[in-house]
Amino acid sequence: MTVFANLVEADLKRGMRLMVRVQSEIDPQIRFASPEGDYALAVTLPSDDRERRTFFAQVAKLLAWKQALAFTLVVEAKEPNALMAAGVSRAEIACCAVRVPVVRPLTLEAFANIEWLPADAVGTEVRDLLPRGACVVSDADRQELERLFGKHGRFPLVHLPTKKIVGLGR
Repeated sequence: MTVFANLVEADLKRGMRLMVRVQSEIDPQIRFASPEGDYALAVTLPSDDRERRTFFAQVAKLLAWKQALAFTLVVEAKEPNALMAAGVSRAEIACCAVRVPVVRPLTLEAFANIEWLPADAVGTEVRDLLPRGACVVSDADRQELERLFGKHGRFPLVHLPTKKIVGLGR
């Protein structure tokens, strides 16, 4: 297994521990590597397809603004009831999943074995979040990113090396 695949699996296990801690579903978790260090955020995805595409476009702008080199996304799927982790870098795409147990209280031991999925299990909606080159972020875009992911935003961005909620910077 590659180093990147190990990171994807570690984020899946982090999601499993979070589910055990809260004894409930979890919001999608995004972690990404940038020249400034690693960042994390938890988001709530809109259920409406058009709103979700618009939101993903904002996440893609955030990743471009922060010059993301790679990211992982951990989400809970409804059908089948599973926790999935996808990782996307310029060199690799990795995806794994584990069935979510129905038994409560939830324990780590109740989760099934982790299954590795083919790279094509990661849809283009997720693959396209990783920036592929230079990107211009307008003042209006920056204000929207700050509203969503800034220090006082709806989904504040956490700088993992310092464990601080940060604004967009730069």
